[in-house]
Amino acid sequence: MVSLEATIKPVCNFFPIAAAITSHARVNLQANISAAQKEGLKVVYCDTDSIHFYDLEEGQKPPLKIGRELGEWDLERPKGSTDDVVHEAVYFERKAYTWTHNGKKVKIKHKGVSQSDGDLTKPQMNVSVRKYKTAKRRGLEAGVEVRTVKKSRKWVK
Repeated sequence: MVSLEATIKPVCNFFPIAAAITSHARVNLQANISAAQKEGLKVVYCDTDSIHFYDLEEGQKPPLKIGRELGEWDLERPKGSTDDVVHEAVYFERKAYTWTHNGKKVKIKHKGVSQSDGDLTKPQMNVSVRKYKTAKRRGLEAGVEVRTVKKSRKWVK
């Protein structure tokens, strides 16, 4: 017989370590933002793993350690682009923005939404599959497609 009750106490979680890692990441993010601002760059948006600059000249590089190794920054480009510059961007709110090039949306970022057209003034759709553990805990069927309408509190009235 299988029990749904936790019988083994996890040994892999230690809150101080997790807090130290995220704190170090925030300090590093702020140090990089400050270094860029000292060089006259304008920061328009940042997240836990990214910094977006405004009015970056063609070929101008931010004072960040660029590379593919752990702890280094990467230049994010729209899919299929070799250009380091995003020509138009709209930042709606935290974790929600669109990049546009020649009138075409080339990147849509909207946390918690899998099917977004980038227009936060109307409801968007998230489609996921209910996981086994979640289904058992809630007394629901596992493996079922779940569609959830997501609305921005700021933009959808």
